Amino acid sequence: MNKRNVNHDFIGSNVGSKTHHIPKIDMRKFDGKDPTTWILHMEQFFDLNNVQNTQKVCIATLYLEPNHFVWYQWLCSHKQIITWAIFMEELTAHYEDTKSNTFFSQLISLKQKGSIMEHIEEFQKLNIRVKNIPEEHMIDVFIGTLKDNIQYDVRLLEPNSLEKAFRLARKMESKIMATRKHTTHNYKDGSVVAPSLPQPIRLTP
Repeated sequence: MNKRNVNHDFIGSNVGSKTHHIPKIDMRKFDGKDPTTWILHMEQFFDLNNVQNTQKVCIATLYLEPNHFVWYQWLCSHKQIITWAIFMEELTAHYEDTKSNTFFSQLISLKQKGSIMEHIEEFQKLNIRVKNIPEEHMIDVFIGTLKDNIQYDVRLLEPNSLEKAFRLARKMESKIMATRKHTTHNYKDGSVVAPSLPQPIRLTP
């Protein structure tokens, strides 16, 4: 049997198996970048709307940019059946695996510049693309990307998971911000005593 026909029939059966209306998704089409995050967004939509596994590929392909839909057509010509699991695996392998080492290089060279929340988001975006790295190593990498004043305190507390390291980093930043705010407030109120200047010595005849 022709491979293209098999997939065409499989897709047709997906459409015919609808049991309820699927609302339109207001999300970006896949443009060849960040396949992992795009797949996560699609899966969230599927979960919220109780989409059946047999419908997922058909719906997801509607959200491929035209030049990336060509990749899907190529995939159909090489595989008899494309399940959602196969689709996710092939999409990730085609668009992301070749960049794995680059993502790890970006991860270890990352340095905190703004708030800890912004930094954690940047770290997570890169971390999710890096495979087969033990968590204890990732904890050490994350701590090393923090600002010096936060990094020292977090390392001292020896977090045993990334989530705990994130939580401690947020806590340390809040503590530092509270201290700065308190000091600034005291200066504004005049409650901080300014350093006294040396008084001139009066000489008596």
